[in-house]
Amino acid sequence: MIFDVVMKNPIRTGEDVEAYKGRIAKLSAKPATDAADFGTQLHDALDMYPAPCQDLKLQPYVNVFGPSYEKVVKRRVCSEIMLCDDDIGIAGRTDLIADTHEWGLAIIDYKTSKFKGKSAKFWDSYKLQLSFYAKAYQKANGLAETPAIVNCGINSEEPTEPVWKAYTKVEQEKAYAEFLAVAFLWFCTKNYWPMGDNQRWIMHAQINGKLISS
Repeated sequence: MIFDVVMKNPIRTGEDVEAYKGRIAKLSAKPATDAADFGTQLHDALDMYPAPCQDLKLQPYVNVFGPSYEKVVKRRVCSEIMLCDDDIGIAGRTDLIADTHEWGLAIIDYKTSKFKGKSAKFWDSYKLQLSFYAKAYQKANGLAETPAIVNCGINSEEPTEPVWKAYTKVEQEKAYAEFLAVAFLWFCTKNYWPMGDNQRWIMHAQINGKLISS
């Protein structure tokens, strides 16, 4: 990437070397910034569905997303809401909570990325994030069970049918235990406890973070 930028943008007559390096650095970072902006815009358009998309470049993506969404989602419960767990002092914003045809009540998170063929890549960190959202939503609403967790992979390079990835209950329980472990380690390292001390953390982990053997 930097090689291509350098080849297309040679140093200018009289340009200082440090200034040239700074210009190349900015030009190299621009595609990543553009991709992030596109991902945000697309995410917003999908969040507004089934409202019409006003951006012509995003409309083809919404067109292929719509039929797939209708097959998965029975009823939208809410979207873009902040979820907070007061026991551990962590909060986050989820993309979509919906009643689905196959998985019942589910926490859904959109992930925009370049597909390899027709395959979306779902990193392990995604299910950790979702498992926290599900537990926080369960506690906030007094539910007997945690909602299902689902990723929706969106191809950022071309408008293709999205890929839905639902995690099993065992995967979800393991992911939440791992989330607690990682977060606890981070707070220990920083010696920072949003809830005052680590006792509520430890009690919460003992109750909710048990590892489930596969």
